[in-house]
Amino acid sequence: MKELAYNFQIQAIDGREIKTYIWITNKQPKAVIHLIATGAEQILSYTKFAKRMNKQNIIVICSSLKGFEKPDEISSKDPVFFNYFNGWKLIVEELKSVNDYVKKTYKHLPLFLIAHALGSIFAKAYAIKYSETIDGLILSSFIEFNKLNLLVNNLWLFLIEISAGKKYPCTFKQNLFLKRFKRLMKKERNIENNEIFKKYLELMQDPLLTKVFSVCALRDVYKCMIFNNLTNNIKFIRQNLPILLLANNNSYTKPQMYAKMSENQLKTLLKNDCFAHYIIFDNSKDKVFDEQINTDLEQNIMWFINKYSKKFDW
Repeated sequence: MKELAYNFQIQAIDGREIKTYIWITNKQPKAVIHLIATGAEQILSYTKFAKRMNKQNIIVICSSLKGFEKPDEISSKDPVFFNYFNGWKLIVEELKSVNDYVKKTYKHLPLFLIAHALGSIFAKAYAIKYSETIDGLILSSFIEFNKLNLLVNNLWLFLIEISAGKKYPCTFKQNLFLKRFKRLMKKERNIENNEIFKKYLELMQDPLLTKVFSVCALRDVYKCMIFNNLTNNIKFIRQNLPILLLANNNSYTKPQMYAKMSENQLKTLLKNDCFAHYIIFDNSKDKVFDEQINTDLEQNIMWFINKYSKKFDW
């Protein structure tokens, strides 16, 4: 039978209407995935992934988070902006609004929160504040810098914010990446190196590279990581919450950096008696929830969901 998809509005804590998409099947569902969308992709680009999950009897829900609603060509002129104060907290509350809807609508189904890269920052903050509202957490290509890096960058962004204003567009990350890519191409001495060029195109879909952030929004991302990094806050994640860390350890620097962050996060979670799994893949593409199937990763997502859905009687 054909999968069904539709969109609707959920009201956020600040009164904003959250545009939400849901993909369901006519079969008996066994779980709900809430997929955090903060990337360069529009929500509908997750359709094929959602339909593959539908075939496994899993409902998928995805919403446009505050600041990420606009396409890239618009965000370059009107940069990502969350709020004048504590914008990252509003994003976490929006996730809570969506999950409240899910728990009310599908009371008998387990709810799994899934996030990739930038989204993992907000997902961890959500787990710290509201871990009792979800039944599993999946973090792919987890991001969290060390405390010194976070504090230095937060101070640097604060100084820019004071001098240029909260909505000043930050393009230095894109410029830095382009310079590094040019150096790499000169080193390879082969502009037709398809593997490197393909990798360049994949990395340019990273929201921290394609999206133009206001200095206030970028600082919000760092403040959220600082919140996540505090040991006393990590203790608020309930110890029996199943957590799956997915890491990509291919030969490129950026995925290796993500893998290292995931390893450090695993150590932190285990140190605080959290219930965590860690799976690492070699030479896997960065984008997990893509139109093209990423078999190994999706199989492990299914393994995790099946394993921790058993306590629910549907």
